[in-house]
Amino acid sequence: MYKGQTIGMLAWRLRLETHGVFTLRKALLRFCGELLSIVTVGLGYFWIWIDRDRRSWSDLLSGSRVVRYSKRVSAN
Repeated sequence: MYKGQTIGMLAWRLRLETHGVFTLRKALLRFCGELLSIVTVGLGYFWIWIDRDRRSWSDLLSGSRVVRYSKRVSAN
């Protein structure tokens, strides 16, 4: 049902999207991008304001992206 999401991602309605399967290699590249962003005092996160698709360095390195989805409205 909510495969591939942590409890925090469910609460904030976030989902990781990627082309194909999210492999261990992609996960390690994403982790390296996060570390690089932190080491450069957040420059990798500020990159979101420059990139037209609003991707951070970890998104660019891993070929994935985090998207926010809308809340489903119940028909009842």
